[in-house]
Amino acid sequence: DLHSFPTRRSSDLHIASAVASHYDGRYQNIAEMKTSGVELAVSHAFHTGIGTFSPSIGANYITDLDARAASTTPEQQLFDRIFTPARLRVHGGLSWSNASISTALAASYINSYENNTLTPSVGIDEWITFDWHLQYDIGEHHPSAILRGLTVALDVQNVMDEDPPRVTVPPTLQTFDFGYDATNASAMGRFISLQLSKRW
Repeated sequence: DLHSFPTRRSSDLHIASAVASHYDGRYQNIAEMKTSGVELAVSHAFHTGIGTFSPSIGANYITDLDARAASTTPEQQLFDRIFTPARLRVHGGLSWSNASISTALAASYINSYENNTLTPSVGIDEWITFDWHLQYDIGEHHPSAILRGLTVALDVQNVMDEDPPRVTVPPTLQTFDFGYDATNASAMGRFISLQLSKRW
């Protein structure tokens, strides 16, 4: 069966050539965000008779991260407050390696910042954690076919099992109080992992 469609008169058709101008009064993309800061990353390798030492340090410092919903609304600070990025993050470490074994110790630092969900606002403590990595490469010349090309790696995150800084949030903002700021910290605690990989 053929479907019947309503007949459209030529006067009902929109003729693009007859449009002289078009105006869309809807607001679009009126929000504004400004950000600035400094990032630093430095590393170097020192070759010695007992292996290669590689110190490194990296830092991220926010000088400005503000936003406003529209040009007529006030700016809101989006850093160094709870649930926003901390102003300063520093990560440094030292690694050592030779032909078959390597290890690295790293430290991470997050500065103290403000919990402005409370009145008056209170400070949130800084957070320092350490991570450790140890790896052994058996190599390609081991007599055992099972062990040949095998690499064993041990990782320990948050070696000292440092708890995240304690925070309190009013129930009007968060139904369940998790007790920490997940934007800048983790409640996982010490985490140990063992990895085996094989090349063939």
